[in-house]
Amino acid sequence: MAVGDAVVNNSSVATTAFLAIQPGAGVEWLVHHIFHEAEVEIYWYDGSNDIKIAAPAGFNYETMQARVTDSIYLRVKNINGSTKRIGYNAVITK
Repeated sequence: MAVGDAVVNNSSVATTAFLAIQPGAGVEWLVHHIFHEAEVEIYWYDGSNDIKIAAPAGFNYETMQARVTDSIYLRVKNINGSTKRIGYNAVITK
């Protein structure tokens, strides 16, 4: 993949599990949207420490302008009582 290419994901995420929005080593993404089928928590994460940056309820999409790398990235936690779909779209910036 090259700079400017789209990165998209649509995953089934178990209750209390996380979907990592994390590129490989040496790559950077600009995350534009996070899509969720039910309530979630969105975290800014460095591999050991996190900051909860949002806790949207219900199905929706969140507009983001977050740059992520392999060492600092976003994680989306499914806090619903059952497995739900969570996804995102981003563009490769490096």
